Amino acid sequence: MKTEIISLISNRTLPTASVYSPENSFYIIVFPDQLTAYCFDLKGKLENGAYRVTRWTSIPHKSFEVKTDGTVYIGTVDGIGTYSGYVDNTTAYRFRYYSPGLTFGDPAKTKLLKKLRPTLVGATGATVFMKWSYDLATDFKTYEFTVGNQVPAYYGVDEFAIGEFTGGELTTRNSVQATGNGSIITIGLEADIYGSALSLQEINVLALMGKTV
Repeated sequence: MKTEIISLISNRTLPTASVYSPENSFYIIVFPDQLTAYCFDLKGKLENGAYRVTRWTSIPHKSFEVKTDGTVYIGTVDGIGTYSGYVDNTTAYRFRYYSPGLTFGDPAKTKLLKKLRPTLVGATGATVFMKWSYDLATDFKTYEFTVGNQVPAYYGVDEFAIGEFTGGELTTRNSVQATGNGSIITIGLEADIYGSALSLQEINVLALMGKTV
């Protein structure tokens, strides 16, 4: 992430814009000429002392302003507006998370991925795509399900089981039976967001260590 931001700064042709919202505990910096923004979640730090960050691509934001009542105004080519409703100009948008390559401390050994257990909060009815691949390949196997739906559709996967726990908002915990093997594992999760927040709490990965490659 640091390398990406340094590259954007080095190649920018327009000034950056940024905003801090104490009410929402985030800091956003946007590179208008490169249609890229980074949103840092300041609610708490990770174990390594860093903040969670989301990268937005193809974003038209040009400027920001925070009023004394905490309202964040966004300037775009279409005018001035505020964000609300978990939609993108009345349409759905895609949330994407992908892990770095996972070696479990031993890149020389083959890993047999057994189960993936994502924990999601909110967004009842959202379509979610659980993905995984090996050795940095881009042809991901995909498991598709709907949050709150007890009958998921899936392909490239042999078995499934779903457990749900409710408590303010719907919490969905899926146990995905994964397939394949390789030295490096990449985990991904994508979801279509439309009108309701979806929070990815964690993804537990269960893999067996095989022979040395």
